[in-house]
Amino acid sequence: MMERFSKLKDSLVLYLSVNPIAMISPEDWMNIQKFVQLMQPFEEITRNLSSSQVSISSVIPLIQVLMTTLQQEETKPDTSEQFKKFTTKLRDELNASARFGNLVEDDKYTIATYLDPRYKSHFFNSIITEQLESKLLNVTINTITIRNRQSNSIQDDDRVPSPKRSRTQFAIEGIEVQPSTSKSSSSLQILESMLSVNEDQEENSSATDDGDNLFLEIQSHLREYKKEKRLPLHEDPLMWWKVNAHKYPHLLPIVRQYLSAPPSSVASEQLFSGAGLIYEEHRNRLKGLKAAKLLFIKYNLPLFNFEY
Repeated sequence: MMERFSKLKDSLVLYLSVNPIAMISPEDWMNIQKFVQLMQPFEEITRNLSSSQVSISSVIPLIQVLMTTLQQEETKPDTSEQFKKFTTKLRDELNASARFGNLVEDDKYTIATYLDPRYKSHFFNSIITEQLESKLLNVTINTITIRNRQSNSIQDDDRVPSPKRSRTQFAIEGIEVQPSTSKSSSSLQILESMLSVNEDQEENSSATDDGDNLFLEIQSHLREYKKEKRLPLHEDPLMWWKVNAHKYPHLLPIVRQYLSAPPSSVASEQLFSGAGLIYEEHRNRLKGLKAAKLLFIKYNLPLFNFEY
């Protein structure tokens, strides 16, 4: 709206000059133009985070871009006091805990950003990076331990005949258990995660050795990952992990878990809107299975550059 208002400046000035309406001052016109320039990154980032091809790992870097843009605008010599108040208000709103102020304390965003080869630890200080690596070590070890237990239980079930179980039991056992990623930002919990030993590993020395070796191996993977050259912004981080899967096999389950999350629900809402367009007046008796197939084709054919 403000961009359109700025483009019609000459026509608006002419209209105001021949009608009993207060004129817009040159300072106001300058603020309008600066407002349009300042809001452009907000619009671009909103559209970027609304895409289905973007991961949750881009949230923290893009918010930092907005904060930098606002800080630069405040230091410009041609910025009026009124406009400085406006930019300060925007920065306060971005830093508010109800919006984006607590992103650095949320494991979902920090781990995803760290595992994105385009960003890594660039947007974190040394203390947060150390805490983040400790959490990532703990989550990775827990995930591998749970997977090993599941594989062992499956092997035991194959060797020993089990009694007949209900379909509900099979469904529950088929669910892949994921480690808890609750917030644990205190130094005590981080130290506990580094020094903690699994209860099963304490029972015998061989398990302890395996746990120590696994800890050192994952720690080595993290060091090698940090030494990797940062991926350009236009590259696909998931494709990078696919190519380098043989280097970091223990980190792949965590990458799949955290980099698969979208930053918004726009893609899901667009899917519902697309389903609403399929069920039109002359196709209101379309079966659900056929509608699902049509919806799948609509959103997946562009991935193959199919022209229709």
